[in-house]
Amino acid sequence: MSDQMKFQSQNDPSSQPLFGEIRKTSGEKKEQTLDDYVHLSRYCFRVLVFSEFVLLSVMGNMVYMVYAGAEPRKVQCLDDNLAIFDEDVCNGNFSQNYDLLQANCSFYFESEFESVNINFGYFCEKTDYVKLSISFQMAGVLFGALLFGHMSDKHGRKKILMYCYVLCAGFQVLASFARTLMAFTMLRMLVGFFNGGQMTIFTVYKIEHIPKRHRLWISALISFAPNFIIMNGLAYISKDWVTFQRVLVLVSLPAFFISFFLNESPRWLLGRGRIGEAEKVLLEIQRIDGKTQHKEGLTRLLQIEFQKAEARERKAKNYSIRHLFYTANMAKATITLALGMVITSMINYGLMFNLEKLAGSIYWNSSLLGLLRWILNSTLGFLDYRFQKCGRKPFHFIAQFGSFLCLTVVAVGHLTGKSDEWSQFIRIATIVATAVCSQVYLSKGITSMEYFPSVVRNMGISFNSTWSRFGSILAPLMFRMHQSKALPFIFMAIISLIDAAGFQLNLPETKGKPMQDTLPEKANKRNEILVQKIENANELNVE
Repeated sequence: MSDQMKFQSQNDPSSQPLFGEIRKTSGEKKEQTLDDYVHLSRYCFRVLVFSEFVLLSVMGNMVYMVYAGAEPRKVQCLDDNLAIFDEDVCNGNFSQNYDLLQANCSFYFESEFESVNINFGYFCEKTDYVKLSISFQMAGVLFGALLFGHMSDKHGRKKILMYCYVLCAGFQVLASFARTLMAFTMLRMLVGFFNGGQMTIFTVYKIEHIPKRHRLWISALISFAPNFIIMNGLAYISKDWVTFQRVLVLVSLPAFFISFFLNESPRWLLGRGRIGEAEKVLLEIQRIDGKTQHKEGLTRLLQIEFQKAEARERKAKNYSIRHLFYTANMAKATITLALGMVITSMINYGLMFNLEKLAGSIYWNSSLLGLLRWILNSTLGFLDYRFQKCGRKPFHFIAQFGSFLCLTVVAVGHLTGKSDEWSQFIRIATIVATAVCSQVYLSKGITSMEYFPSVVRNMGISFNSTWSRFGSILAPLMFRMHQSKALPFIFMAIISLIDAAGFQLNLPETKGKPMQDTLPEKANKRNEILVQKIENANELNVE
């Protein structure tokens, strides 16, 4: 007989005393929950180290094309006598005669990183094909996140995470042997597919093992911002797209070996009704942590927690995506958040995948971006904790309006033909505009958690996450606007301003407000009309 069937055959637990339940009488200890078995100790440290190495794989694959898809800074054409035909063929008279150039001269590339553009011969106008390749890779991330997120809920966090990790690493190695852009794109799409699964599952697996009061600062520490600096260092050491791809596999490899010393998430086991297995895992965690093993009462506690989880799940089944649009205000908020995630991802990834066009070294620019993001995230966390008035809406507006100003500076520089004169201003403005996207993401994420009622909260967050990935698919395509170098920046400036205004107008300030458990009451228009008719009739009778 399964643990779940045994549990269901027992008497109603509400009529029996709970393990460690709070009593009115003095001297009784407070009610214990599953969180009392989760400590920031040895086992949690294992999970965090494992998570960091998985994150190296996740983030490495997300930012890989920042370097592997970088355009050469200058392309020079040399004849048989090694005489330079043109200073930069992509900007010179020969840029429209690409085929003639290939037939009559060899190319010399000025670049810090040997990208697929250089290796496969996609430069000048043909670099658009590489940008399109990035969009296909990001589409793989979207579909992988949707599929494997569902599979991890059904079959287990750790099991599906490790399947994704191993297959992602395998296709990374295969992609490093690609000899055409088509083969590279197909293999990298599969990398993105399994990487989307990793990205979705590892965050949940990590959070389920961290005590509640430590989740915020640990999430800030093991995050994209500090690891962006590490990625930059790995790219600098690698020098070319083939080596960089293989190095990313090697540096994340410890995650595979650490996984043998980790268990399935006890919260997932409990949610699936596998109470006996959850109990064994929790006792094993206590043993590793050197804690006293309190087996007595643990089974009872897990049964109570399972009953609560089962009740929540039954209630959640009564709701669908349409309930995110349950009222006019909820519909406005849902649309604003979803559209805002598309906009933020388009700006963030659009600028990131074009860092090579900025003045200065791509390595320095990437390091500055990672450092600035980390500083801004830390500052935001401190101000949010210290000052009540520093809410979600002020932070979002400052960050997104700041992005608008920076993008406007870049657009004006290109429109006035002063991009060379203003190269350092454009460099700083672009890095700042990309860095503040992290704060925009954070403001939207926290607002989503605090705004949506608990019965549709996970649904709302998943809905926004899906639209965010649509933005990352569209992002590389923005710079295919060849009519003007300023056009992509004008477009991004406009949509950032739209998002800043929409967030202010359509969403309430959620900081410090109680989180709702149920949907707001929906106004019944028919009743309103009926009441109005009755009132009108009464007025006529009085007259």
